[in-house]
Amino acid sequence: MDSDNDSVLDPDVNEPEEESPDFATDEENLVVNMPEPELCVFKIDHEKSKVYNTEYAFTEEATLVQDAYKQAEKQIQQSALDM
Repeated sequence: MDSDNDSVLDPDVNEPEEESPDFATDEENLVVNMPEPELCVFKIDHEKSKVYNTEYAFTEEATLVQDAYKQAEKQIQQSALDM
């Protein structure tokens, strides 16, 4: 066995660990730096949604419902961003 390779074979020798900006370690802790959260999807599931009353929509019921969904999605997006 070559004496230059003894440290590689010795499990008691602590080699310096490489650290990346996303990870930090010591003997007892691991710190993971996560990226900032981002909002990916903020859609209303039309299949699971219900419109309860369009009594005053008259002939423009579809437009009224579409506008309501669009407004609700904007509010969902804003609420998620405000968290």
